[in-house]
Amino acid sequence: MKKGVDIIYQAALESNDFFGYADILLKKEGSSFFGNYYYIPYDIKIATIPKPTAILQLLAYCDLLKNLQGQLPDEIGVITKDGVLHTYLVATLYHYYIFFKKNFLKFHGSFSSEDPPLPEKTKEHRDWSIYAKRILHERDDISLTAKIRKSHIEVLKQKGLETLTQLSKYKGGKIKGVPDDTLNILIRQAQLQVASKGKRPPHYEVLPHKDRMGLAMIPNPTENDIFFDMEGSPLFGKNGMEYLYGFSDRKRNYQSIWAYHPQNESEAFKSFVELIHKRWSLNHNMKVYHYGHYEPSALKRLMGQYGLCEEMADDLLRSEVFVDLYQVLKQALLVGTYNYGLKSIESLYYPERETEVSSGSESAVEFSRWLTIRGNPFKSEFLKRIESYNKEDCLSTLDLEKFLRKIKDDKGITYIPSKPDDETKKEENPLKTQCFKQAKLMLESINLKQRGLTFDEADISSYVCEQLAYCLDFVNREEKPDWWDYFSKQDLSYEDLHEDPDALVNVSMIESIDQKLKCKFDIEQDSKLHKGSKV
Repeated sequence: MKKGVDIIYQAALESNDFFGYADILLKKEGSSFFGNYYYIPYDIKIATIPKPTAILQLLAYCDLLKNLQGQLPDEIGVITKDGVLHTYLVATLYHYYIFFKKNFLKFHGSFSSEDPPLPEKTKEHRDWSIYAKRILHERDDISLTAKIRKSHIEVLKQKGLETLTQLSKYKGGKIKGVPDDTLNILIRQAQLQVASKGKRPPHYEVLPHKDRMGLAMIPNPTENDIFFDMEGSPLFGKNGMEYLYGFSDRKRNYQSIWAYHPQNESEAFKSFVELIHKRWSLNHNMKVYHYGHYEPSALKRLMGQYGLCEEMADDLLRSEVFVDLYQVLKQALLVGTYNYGLKSIESLYYPERETEVSSGSESAVEFSRWLTIRGNPFKSEFLKRIESYNKEDCLSTLDLEKFLRKIKDDKGITYIPSKPDDETKKEENPLKTQCFKQAKLMLESINLKQRGLTFDEADISSYVCEQLAYCLDFVNREEKPDWWDYFSKQDLSYEDLHEDPDALVNVSMIESIDQKLKCKFDIEQDSKLHKGSKV
């Protein structure tokens, strides 16, 4: 800083209370201890929108710089992953930072090593993750109970139930703030976890079934069924990147479709959707089994991003081709594991893995190495390790379906479709159909590698053509996500719907007035709905 260089990278800043590395210090004309210049801090983030924590971090750098250079920076900046610089005036934010800093230091001043705060199970603790997990397990904290909500943890702790073991032994009756059925499930879940400590496989039990839930959501098998898992990361490309589509059939034949570079993402997406749609066209009872919501959510995002395969994807989503085994299992069984992630649950039915890559984050690290080195993809050890890991996920999903299907058959539970077939039929609107066909022709005229680019990145004629096509098909595109969301909610449990801010549970009609319904519901449920909302 004394030398007056224009840009300082990874600048170490320190005071009595704080220490940190500013990504960039940028020199500006002005007055400081150093002369006719001073520095302002910029930070580089992988998010596409600056978060409040990033702003606070930069304001802390301003505070440190004020002491070092005798001049409070007048501006801060966040460079997001899309290359956009977001700048903010320090004068409009600094007073809040000072208030926040005062409370932050007060909190740390009252810290006692004999009574340290409890790390939250759902929070990211980064370098301290292993330590935070160890503290929770040493204390046998009640938050280790699978399926438990944060709101229920608070209520149960107020009742004196601090540990998993205490919950497993609870026989005190009703607890206000926790529904009776939920309390009974949590107690039984805790009992199974206590009984399963150190055991493989863990204990499990089948929950009572009624109507369409749990095992009743598993359809009859077909030879066209596939078991699907994706690999992706929000760190690559402008909007993140899905780089591997892996799937296995019922005979354990595994296939993969790769996007080796961000420019190939749209081609890989198109190839996968076309392949699935073709299998479905041969047998409309065919299903795509997956674990968790990531896969269908990613496909919807890519469809919207590139304007590709919209009609095919809509067919698959409306026809409920995708079956989420996570929802099935969560409603069907209680398992004595600390969570219901696939790697935890598969101890019920799958041998221990021996692959070098053991998690989605490790997969992303391997792919990052590939992007740096590149070369022949068919000889890359990085890609081989990723594919081996993905194959294990697909085969584990297949074996989970077999495991659940056997329980379903043993219990005599039959498959119940979620809705009558006529609900999935599309209402034909001649104008919408004409707009869709014209938009489709326009998009097909654009090179795949020109799709989804910004004005500055794309060929101008391709960009204009793409935007006009989206305008033509705007109404169709806007309506689809609402319908997909409606159909996906059909398979959610009461607990999941209660946690969904777009849903209301326990709604009952009081009366009907002038074709309007007057209803009552639980006002304590968190919801995005407010006075004037249309439902």
